[in-house]
Amino acid sequence: MANRRSVSLPDGCTSFQVHYWNRKLSQELPFYVYCFEETARTLPRGFRCSCNPFLLLVVLESGALRYTAGARSHTLVPGEILIVPRSVEYAFESFSTGGAYRKLVLEMRGGGLELLTESLRLNRFSCYPLPDPGRTIREFRRIGSLLAGGRTADVPRIMGKAQELLVTFSMLACPAPERPALLQRAQAFLESNLAMPGVLAKMARELHVSRSTLGRLFREHLGCSPMEYRFRRRMESAEYLLKNTDCSVKETAFRLGYCNQFHFSSEFKRWKGCSPAEYRKNRPEVI
Repeated sequence: MANRRSVSLPDGCTSFQVHYWNRKLSQELPFYVYCFEETARTLPRGFRCSCNPFLLLVVLESGALRYTAGARSHTLVPGEILIVPRSVEYAFESFSTGGAYRKLVLEMRGGGLELLTESLRLNRFSCYPLPDPGRTIREFRRIGSLLAGGRTADVPRIMGKAQELLVTFSMLACPAPERPALLQRAQAFLESNLAMPGVLAKMARELHVSRSTLGRLFREHLGCSPMEYRFRRRMESAEYLLKNTDCSVKETAFRLGYCNQFHFSSEFKRWKGCSPAEYRKNRPEVI
């Protein structure tokens, strides 16, 4: 791995460092951090790239920069991550934002980058608020330091940190939908009353909603009906009891609200493909 560092400041810079990664590995990695750049400027700056060969990840420690890609534009400020996909024509300028800024950039490339960014939904020009901007900046600088070292032994650490950042940003791009409070209460009720007969009707009365409303909530957010959800939780509890206690199959069935062990065994076999007794027999030995 070869590394180069700038020795003179570009025009208008008060601080500038850049580290490149020129890999000398026998097989190309699907993606890698090609470059880390940290730049501080006090004078206005403008730049345009008509054929961007990298995935760019950009954060600001101070100041502001206005980025444009096609018909979209965004004024990047501290506390945000800007993503510029490969092959996107883009430009930035600080004439309209006061001129001064400190910017950190990671440039990534590699044969598998297109597929990776598409699967993580990082394949469009976008900007997201960061939950912990300071941590992101520290991670950028850690990667820069590893690139500066120029050691092939650091390749796994660089790859790991880069992939962690990409997954983190993907979660910002596609946040998990927040479960409604009513659904959370319904889940808690079911999980606390796995053995209760007629639980769905009692849950609806307890939560002051209709059974059809509960069914819609579960299907919309969890992809199953309330009774299917209850069945899964009962079976997961059965697995735990069979693995970690000495309860008989009959006792396990009773604790989970089954009228008899034969009904329980039939449902468990549908769940795991084997009887409760066979499942217990094959459990790992505790040493």
